[in-house]
Amino acid sequence: MIAAAGAALLFVGVATVLAWQVWLPQWIESRLGALIGHRVVVGGLTPGFWRIDLREVLVFGSAPFDREILARAPRVSVAFGRRPGYRLWTPSAIVIDGGDLRLLGSGTALNLAVRVTGPHGTGVRSARPTIEWRGVSVTGLYQLPGAPRLAARAADADLAIAADGGITARAHAAVLDIGGTMTMRWGQLHADSGPGSSAIDVRASDGSIEIPAGGTLVDRLTLTARGSREGGEVTLGHAAGEPGGGPRSLHATAQVLASTAHVTIDTLGLRLAALQPLLRRLGIDLSGADADVRAEASFAFERPEIPFDVAVTARGLDLHHPALDLAPWRGVAGSAHALGSYDRSSGRIAVSSGSGEAFGLPITWRGWIEPGAEPRGSLSVGTSEPLSCGALALALPARVAEPLRGMTLRGWLGLHSTISFDAANWDDLGLDLTLRPLCQTTREPDALANLLPTLSNAAGPAPKGGAAALPLGRYHPDFVPLPAMPRHLVAAFLTAEDSHFYQHRGFDLEMIRRALAHDLEVGTAARGASTVTQQVAKNLFLSPHRTFTRKLGETVLAWRLHQLLRKDRTLELYLNLIELGPGIRGLKAAARAYFGKDLPALTALESAHLAALTPNPLGLSRRFRDGQVDDGWLHRLYDLLAMMKRSGRISGADLAAARNERLTLRKI
Repeated sequence: MIAAAGAALLFVGVATVLAWQVWLPQWIESRLGALIGHRVVVGGLTPGFWRIDLREVLVFGSAPFDREILARAPRVSVAFGRRPGYRLWTPSAIVIDGGDLRLLGSGTALNLAVRVTGPHGTGVRSARPTIEWRGVSVTGLYQLPGAPRLAARAADADLAIAADGGITARAHAAVLDIGGTMTMRWGQLHADSGPGSSAIDVRASDGSIEIPAGGTLVDRLTLTARGSREGGEVTLGHAAGEPGGGPRSLHATAQVLASTAHVTIDTLGLRLAALQPLLRRLGIDLSGADADVRAEASFAFERPEIPFDVAVTARGLDLHHPALDLAPWRGVAGSAHALGSYDRSSGRIAVSSGSGEAFGLPITWRGWIEPGAEPRGSLSVGTSEPLSCGALALALPARVAEPLRGMTLRGWLGLHSTISFDAANWDDLGLDLTLRPLCQTTREPDALANLLPTLSNAAGPAPKGGAAALPLGRYHPDFVPLPAMPRHLVAAFLTAEDSHFYQHRGFDLEMIRRALAHDLEVGTAARGASTVTQQVAKNLFLSPHRTFTRKLGETVLAWRLHQLLRKDRTLELYLNLIELGPGIRGLKAAARAYFGKDLPALTALESAHLAALTPNPLGLSRRFRDGQVDDGWLHRLYDLLAMMKRSGRISGADLAAARNERLTLRKI
């Protein structure tokens, strides 16, 4: 009898242990899973009076994130029954202390299925448990194809779900990072959902938008949002404070439906200083700049194209970049408006209609670009209607207008340019430029007008001032008339510098295209594209520094020189003005310095040597300081001579003679 009783007790004990270790955790996991609509795994449990304390509870996400952990809680207390409407083993209250919640999303898929049902998972019942989660750490990641990744976090959040289904959530110091380029911070964030409602209302205050390494772009932000299974709307506003503390106004909305979204942004007086790190490399100083921005975009989740309409007006920009000018341009203003689309699959940005204004001058543009490791695109820029030449002259920046002082224009100017490119093959870069109609000059720039008597005629009077030291005419001992120069010498310089000099009108578009393609391929402004006429304008009136400002002045002056001077006279001036070494100006001085000869005595190889110095005369002259010539330089000269032969500027006999000639230089 005693043995039987002992065996029974042992059986009961073993059964109890097995139920405790196996059946009860599984039962708890299934009950909680049915309640919240997610798979639950319990690490351990401890029974209490009408309650069970769970340890290391894991909740997994909904498909397609069902292998990822949605929530982790170190301690969960589940109370049962003992409340009206609750059965003995019906959970009546769930309390969670600490832990973390990890939200994931991609497209329209989320790992969180918000569903708190009755004990059998059959929908709304009166016996819902209350759920309270205190001190939870929240992180979230959301990725929409072709859009920046969204990352959210809050170190201290509380969540409460009432028995009637109402939801209340609070978070402190919430942060949303947008693709690593923008961060939104909220001091307080509240979310509420009414009983039996799928809609959630969100309110946030004490917000700011920050740019990494740039500081605060907008502060005192407020947010209101309402969302449901059918969609939602988010509104951002700005609690304007003292003047200078932020934009004058800001309003942004995002409306999201089941498969579409629409975003609008409208802000006035947005301070741009925080964006400085994004544009510092371009030489744009935004410390005192502000802008008005209006943007609108719509997209359907299943389609890659996102149509957009963006308008920006900026003021107070300071531009300081060595490629633009040696001195800064301060207080620049401008506007731009673009209507187009962004393709999330290819990254293509297409503008069907673009317009803008800079320095008071209107321009239009359209085209497309695909950024990336090897960008490609096609852009057209021009004027929708001809510009007033008088207004154009008045609108020029001071640094551009300085060498053109005194010039007056009349008439109209029309411009249209197109560039197409593919970084996989820069040699195929396409460039087209049309200027029609053209301005008419009623008065020349003062600097050009003062020199014009001498420039027009080599036998004219010596100029006044510093120009008298330049070999512009017969008054100067180093001046050499064009007919007195060896034919192969003139041919060498035309071949090396401006092979179409006698065909173009002061500018060579093909030479510009090749130079631009080369510079884009190497990533720097390494090759120039100045014609003989442009170099005469530079040498006479402008600084030697290669900047956009100088190029603008050079373009206008070269246009006038082409109209005022004969081609032969322009070429004659160029060959007498060109710098070919330290303190060496003009061909006569260069022939003496390098060969100890007069110009008529120069050979074709020696002429090629002088012409080959033109890209960098000061640097290359140091290469021959000791009078020695290496094989690499000789091959460069032979290539130039071969080009002269192919263009018919020298004969085959001249080329053969040059190849058999020895190049002997004086020490510089």
